Amino acid sequence: MERRDLLKSVSLAGVAAAAGATPAFARRRDLQRQANRLLDKLVQAINQHDVSILDQVYAAEGYVNHQVLVTMGGNTPTTMGRDQAKNYFAARFKAFPDITLATDIRTGSGDLIAANLVWRGTHQGEYLGIPATGKKVAWNSTDILRVRGKYFVEHWGAVDFFGLVKQLKG
Repeated sequence: MERRDLLKSVSLAGVAAAAGATPAFARRRDLQRQANRLLDKLVQAINQHDVSILDQVYAAEGYVNHQVLVTMGGNTPTTMGRDQAKNYFAARFKAFPDITLATDIRTGSGDLIAANLVWRGTHQGEYLGIPATGKKVAWNSTDILRVRGKYFVEHWGAVDFFGLVKQLKG
């Protein structure tokens, strides 16, 4: 191979890699696009108060939940089904009939997406054992979700229940 041809091939390979033409980069990019679409669908389900949308978010066989409050403080993750996710969010809809959800920060790496979720609503029904107060509240949760195929299959999360309870009882 002549020197000029060698330089052209090296330069073209560098441009292709920088443009994301490598298979590994394209796969990571596609995973991140899918993760963002799924997170947007989750936000849509909450904002529309439509748990049926969660069928498009969580895998049919469920997802592994590592959240300490769900695992009851143990180290063993819990497999949650779609119906459990629907029931969890339906309880929030009942307690906060005007609940909304937004993300103010999100980032991803590989098959993971992390987001700070901002929840807002008026406390109109019992929640966390606290009777309705009529108070407008806002709290956040930080969640990390793993994507496999077209669905979320794993979850780690921390909810600011302390801040929420302080608002409800304060």
